[in-house]
Amino acid sequence: MATKVEVYYDYYDGELCPQWMVIKFGRGKIDWAKKFVYLPIELPFKRKTSEEFCDIEMGFSVTIVDLVMNNEKEGYFGINLSSIKDRVNKMRGRGEFPYLIEEVETFIIQICDLEEVLACHENKRYAWR
Repeated sequence: MATKVEVYYDYYDGELCPQWMVIKFGRGKIDWAKKFVYLPIELPFKRKTSEEFCDIEMGFSVTIVDLVMNNEKEGYFGINLSSIKDRVNKMRGRGEFPYLIEEVETFIIQICDLEEVLACHENKRYAWR
């Protein structure tokens, strides 16, 4: 399965806005040996509603500290896999994550975190609100 990116919309201040980006890699498809994975920002987003969100795959939240930019990869954003592995290992040590990291096949990103990293308020290219 190729990586599939879905963006879920919900109402915010009376307007339909992107809220979550869900990246589905497929089981065993994340190369945890790499430090980063870079993904293109494909606009316009293919809109899905929050009611369509289906939580079947093993997913993990990507936080703002896991998101990176690379000036050599214009139109892409990165996810720091090392940061995620460290967080998973800490959670496993506390008994909060009883799964193998290889079981993670989906990442969930809050759009507001992505907007902050991409500096959307300064870059009209990413003005999706």
